[in-house]
Amino acid sequence: MSEIQNSSPSFFKLLTKEISDLWRDVRFDWQRTTVNLSNSIKRARFPKIDYVVMPLFGGLPERDAPPLSFIQRQLPINNTPSLSVETLMRRFKAIEESENVSGVLLNLQGIGGGLATFQSVRQGIVQLKEAGKTVVVYTTTLSLGHYFLAVAADKIIIPPSASFDVLGFHGSLSFYKDLLDKFGVELEGFQISPYKSAVDPYTKSDISPELEEMTNWLLDERYDLLVTAVSQGRNMSVETVKSLIDNAPMSANEALANGLVDHLGYEDQLEEILSGKHIDSPENEINEDVVTETEEASDEDDIESDEETAVQLMLWNKAAPFLTEKPKRRHRKFVGIVSLEGAIMRGRSQDSPINLPIPIVGGGTSGDLTLTAVLRQAIENDNIAALVFFVNSPGGDALASDIIGREIGRIAEKIPVVIYMGDVAASGGYYVSAISNHIVAQAGTITGSIGVVSAKPTLDGVNEKLGITQVEISRGENSGIYSSTKALTESQKEKFFDNIKEIYRQFKEVVSRGREIPFDDLDPICLGRVWTGRQALEHNLVDSLGSIQDAIEIAAELAELPMGEHDQVSVRNIYGKGASYQLPKSLETAEFFTSIFTQKAIKSLINRPLMLMPFDINLSE
Repeated sequence: MSEIQNSSPSFFKLLTKEISDLWRDVRFDWQRTTVNLSNSIKRARFPKIDYVVMPLFGGLPERDAPPLSFIQRQLPINNTPSLSVETLMRRFKAIEESENVSGVLLNLQGIGGGLATFQSVRQGIVQLKEAGKTVVVYTTTLSLGHYFLAVAADKIIIPPSASFDVLGFHGSLSFYKDLLDKFGVELEGFQISPYKSAVDPYTKSDISPELEEMTNWLLDERYDLLVTAVSQGRNMSVETVKSLIDNAPMSANEALANGLVDHLGYEDQLEEILSGKHIDSPENEINEDVVTETEEASDEDDIESDEETAVQLMLWNKAAPFLTEKPKRRHRKFVGIVSLEGAIMRGRSQDSPINLPIPIVGGGTSGDLTLTAVLRQAIENDNIAALVFFVNSPGGDALASDIIGREIGRIAEKIPVVIYMGDVAASGGYYVSAISNHIVAQAGTITGSIGVVSAKPTLDGVNEKLGITQVEISRGENSGIYSSTKALTESQKEKFFDNIKEIYRQFKEVVSRGREIPFDDLDPICLGRVWTGRQALEHNLVDSLGSIQDAIEIAAELAELPMGEHDQVSVRNIYGKGASYQLPKSLETAEFFTSIFTQKAIKSLINRPLMLMPFDINLSE
């Protein structure tokens, strides 16, 4: 009897699996039948779509925005979210798999984003070309970012009045110490090394040798990525590309003559250009007075020729319902995606109506309370097979970073966790990424900055200038250590520095454990040094270079999800909006200042250890 009881669960488990597999195969056969029927109808209506047209404008966020609430949808503002890279890649994939689409026409109308974001789009373009699709870019602006994206395409078309403005990279750092001195503000910085230079603009009058060195190696890396992309995209030597950049700006005709673009024309002439009937410059025009016998044709022949060479352009929204599809098996298990974007702070995540170019203050923030709640909710879903954690953050509060990193580490003990780094995942942004199964970055991602910094302001000079007398009464030797009206004593300075040294030690321990690098070998690649994704790969700080789609595929592979030709990995965005507090569950192993900074922001910036990168380098426009 006992033997029967022991064997029964195994029997029913096998039987359940057999029935489940059989039912899945039946559903797939039915889906394949319906998809084939649907494809026949689509091909009958549109046997060939030459180019699907997609205009790209505004910001280009990596992830889809959270769904709008009912109240937000009622507000009299433009609630249309910017087209994200995530949505764009889904469209590219649909076009790639469609049999009745020949190519894509991307109309760039002023897009923004970091280098890593543009690399993700470039990767999607390359995959379209590898699938046999033709990719054309029409752009009115040939700035660095637009051209870096455009050179991945088969053809580049610009208006005759446009100019080639790819000038290379330019970094500008401002230092405010002398200005603060005039206001009587003194800001004392405590940094683990000169490379950890987040407070340098407020504590120094000029750039330090270490910050200059780091800025130069980042610019060198990004310049090399740009030159290599243009060289490969336009089939030019590296020396030729550098010479053309050094001779910019140049006119559209010069850009055409130098092989930097393929055609000159306006948007209304795109059909003519793509059909081969457009003449780019007056020099190439045919003399209408000279017509040979072979050029003479009847009106009927002309009509037939026009029909043969006519190109069909169709906007995505109109073309999407008629794209043929491939049948896919959908599985119950999914890969979840949680995003951390903006500075890392204590409390709840906040959106900002404005984005100031100031560390921590400008832009939205990711709060540890919100992120931990979302992560705990995600792991409670029995169908989540793996987690992709998207990090696009320059860091921030050390304690908040540690709390979020702890939650990621706990999840990684139960299911595979893959980090995907966006334009920047540095300092605290790297801390939360270290304890994971795999880290994916783009070559142009800014990461590293493994170190700690802190700052303590003293406003005695401001009070003196304003005629304010402030009397302080305290108990306790160091009760006023965080007071902005008292300068630090030497022993208090030591306490500040001892604090950041201890947190730096903890930071290195996390990196050593997560990346399997000996603790004593870390200082040469840490101490606040900032790296590109490509450099980080060389230093074993990331595992591979690629897009978020690559991260999803790696997560699915680690989770052993079916990934055959007819299998589709289910992906689900998990948002933190409205996330409430959740208890953790044990996881099984598998003045100048006052005019710019708010009081809350000052408290976030000073008197506490920060894991914050020193600066960001944007694409020069």
